[in-house]
Amino acid sequence: MDPGHGSDPRTWLDWSEARFASGVARFGEAVPGWPLLLRPGAYAVIADPAGSGAIAVADTGQGLYLPGGGQESEEEPLATLRREALEEVAMQIAPLAPIGAAIQIVHSIPRRKSVEKRGLFFHAACLGYAPGRTPEHALLWLPPTEAVQRLAHHSHRWAVERWLAR
Repeated sequence: MDPGHGSDPRTWLDWSEARFASGVARFGEAVPGWPLLLRPGAYAVIADPAGSGAIAVADTGQGLYLPGGGQESEEEPLATLRREALEEVAMQIAPLAPIGAAIQIVHSIPRRKSVEKRGLFFHAACLGYAPGRTPEHALLWLPPTEAVQRLAHHSHRWAVERWLAR
C-alpha cells in the first residue's frame, strides 16, 4: 500500500496530480517531440475464488494484462474498476484493498503519440460472472509468478509483485 493511505479503498481514490507527482513507480519514457496524453485507469489483482492460488489475467490477443482499464469521463476509480472487469472478462468484483499507484508510458507509433497511463492498482475478490455477458477478452488463471513473467506492462508486473509481498 502507498504510505499515508489506509486499507479502505474509499480513502484511496485519487487520480490527482499530487498522487502521481513524485515517489510513484514509473515505467517507460515519453518520446521527445510526441504529444503525451494522460489516461487515468484502475486495475485489479484478483485471486482465483476456487483457491488455486492463480490470479485473473485478460488475454487481449495482443498481450496479457490485469483486468481493468481507463476511466470514462468523470467516473470514480472503483466504478472504473468494476465496469472494466465486467466488460473485459465478464467478472463481477469487489475491491478489497489498494496495492499502489504507478505510471506506465506506452507509445502509438502509427499515431506518433505517447500515453501516460496513471494506474491505481487494487486487490479485488471475484464475486462471480455475469450470466449471458460475452467478455471482450479471454480470461486466464495464471500462477502469480508466471503472470509476472508474462504480463505486457511493467506496471502490471510491479502490482502483482507488490500483491505477492503483502
